[in-house]
Amino acid sequence: MADPVYLALLGSAEYFRTSTPPNYRLAIQCLQAILTIRLPPLIEAKIHLFLGRLYTQHTTNVDMASMHLDKACQLAQMPDDIKLESLCLLAKIYSNQNQFASAITLLQQAYDLSSQQPYWHCRIIFQIIGIYHSQEDYNTALYYIDRGIEFSARINALFCQILFQLTKAMLRLLVKDYMDAQNLLKPCLDRINSLQGNFSHIETLRIFYLVLHISCSCFGLGQIKSSKNALIQLQQSIQNLASRPEEEAYIITNPLEQFTWLSRDHLNVLVYLLTVFHSMLSGRLEKALKYADKAQAQIEQIKNMDHSPFLMAVEMLFYECRIQSHLIYGNKSVAIKEINTLCRLHTASNPMNNNVAIQRSLTLHALLGFYATSLNFNEAAEAQFATALRTRFSGDKEFRFFILANLIIIYLRTSKIANLVPILQQINIELNTT
Repeated sequence: MADPVYLALLGSAEYFRTSTPPNYRLAIQCLQAILTIRLPPLIEAKIHLFLGRLYTQHTTNVDMASMHLDKACQLAQMPDDIKLESLCLLAKIYSNQNQFASAITLLQQAYDLSSQQPYWHCRIIFQIIGIYHSQEDYNTALYYIDRGIEFSARINALFCQILFQLTKAMLRLLVKDYMDAQNLLKPCLDRINSLQGNFSHIETLRIFYLVLHISCSCFGLGQIKSSKNALIQLQQSIQNLASRPEEEAYIITNPLEQFTWLSRDHLNVLVYLLTVFHSMLSGRLEKALKYADKAQAQIEQIKNMDHSPFLMAVEMLFYECRIQSHLIYGNKSVAIKEINTLCRLHTASNPMNNNVAIQRSLTLHALLGFYATSLNFNEAAEAQFATALRTRFSGDKEFRFFILANLIIIYLRTSKIANLVPILQQINIELNTT
């Protein structure tokens, strides 16, 4: 396309998009003006993709984003970058609207079309895994992870193969299969050490491995002391990553090595969270509160530009740790203020999976029960624990047993011995069916 009007409008759109600050409204207007020119189908498809991308990433106009991406899919007949990216972005829109079946249909189409394009094939597999993971359909997610491992091995893409293997270990951790997760993790570190290429990408992979290793050994298998060295390595890795220029992450020598698990900011917050968890399990509550405060200050900075569900979920976990620590220390006034903050965060959150919302509600009832117990408000504590138990939740049975144990303590303190029998019978039934 040598048309001077086309070139001028395209150049103007890029200028407005990359300005400081960017002016996305004018960039969109320039691209829309290009569509008034007679264009070859491939160029028109590319302009529709550009518009769909801008509407998706920088506006809330979902209808316009969907319309342009759908048009790009229709015009791009070949399974090229335009068609595959349009399908992926459309699937993302459907996922955000909780239309998961429609998203999977589009991604399955993209999966079938991309078998000869390694980067897109891996990217699409990761996106499919993400949707099934969000729906807690772990068996189907594992099926696609295995397809990713097989594909990466076939094309000799070691970076992607390790990333799929780590993702598989993460899913095994989610279903509390700690021994299988540990076996999946064992060969990963040597493979990561053998990688050559972009330092930031490799170090991010190492951090992913260390996070899973600590989660498995410390929180899953209870090996708190032996996981301390891994935690020190993790803290060193995040410092190594922070010491490198951020632009380095965008230097791409091999497209198959540019996949990242989390952003630098998110990784940093996650390392703080693991440090807090480890400190609490080690009985070092003062250190846990210290790192939780540092993490909260960083989260406040990131929240100005980032409103991701991940960040909100991690922030809520920090509050849970702080509340428990304050209750143990006897700082009851601070604890109830932070429970109030946690309630507001819970109300503001909008998790994709309803089980996540139920789990957070259960946690709030449990924390209120602990707070009431610390004040000897036994009736209030009993009411909170009983409310938590009445909630239908098929998730963490250990958490349910923990609430039952606290309710038993309340009944013992209030001499309600008759109430103990049905609870003990219920525990016995659930243990026998586990």
